[in-house]
Amino acid sequence: ATAFGVAGGIKPKDLLDTATNSNNQNAPNVVYRGQAPRMTGGGHAPTIIPVGDEVHHGFELRCNVTDHPQRLEINWGKGNSFHLTTLTSAQCLDDPAVEPDPPGAGFDTYIGSGTGRLKGGETGTAEWCFLDAGEPGTSDRIQVIVRDSSGTIILLFVDEFNQGNHQAHGQFPTSAPAGSCPALPTP
Repeated sequence: ATAFGVAGGIKPKDLLDTATNSNNQNAPNVVYRGQAPRMTGGGHAPTIIPVGDEVHHGFELRCNVTDHPQRLEINWGKGNSFHLTTLTSAQCLDDPAVEPDPPGAGFDTYIGSGTGRLKGGETGTAEWCFLDAGEPGTSDRIQVIVRDSSGTIILLFVDEFNQGNHQAHGQFPTSAPAGSCPALPTP
């Protein structure tokens, strides 16, 4: 992977060991991952369920469910958490009503779902939609639902103006499909 030049240099996180899907840059099967379409960011917002808590989130999610790494961490209340372990769906869309420039990514909306660890080691599921509405992030939006292993909603937050920043990166070979965040269930 070091035999060719990459603008900005090659970073260990951009190398992928194809045998293990890890970032082992010294493995014999390393390829350059490139800058595939992805969204990064984080922030905080008030919760709807449970009422009155504050939630903090951070993520780096790729538009292709098989790309790695896929990271999402959500923390709320007094020690509650969801840490993504498996991304089960990913869809990157271009909402025609939103312009994420700069940086001019080919999409602005990330819709996903996955399974993860909850506080105490229980398995939970999450569904989310992150929207990048440009810099400095004051118009970005977020909606997240986390369910416990019995399917009960333990976290719901929807923030019209996320207190943080989401950033869409990368282009698709063809235009991203049009779409926007779906409606979430009301409590």
